[in-house]
Amino acid sequence: MNGSGWTFHSIVALDIHTIGYGPLNRGSWVPLPKFLASKKALINMKNTDNQWFKWCIARALNPVKREIEKTQIGSQNT
Repeated sequence: MNGSGWTFHSIVALDIHTIGYGPLNRGSWVPLPKFLASKKALINMKNTDNQWFKWCIARALNPVKREIEKTQIGSQNT
């Protein structure tokens, strides 16, 4: 026999507690520490919205040679 054999009959009460989340700064860009920025191994996309994942995918699909931190896809900065 699997399990305890007990069955669920009913819910007597249910409490759901929620809280609103308001980030202190708008956007998801955070400056890199100097020891990481100096390695030139990371791309830190400078964005002012919370769509960082979209900007990372867009940069991977549209690589540029200079100003790689900017989020302007349409500019011709190759």
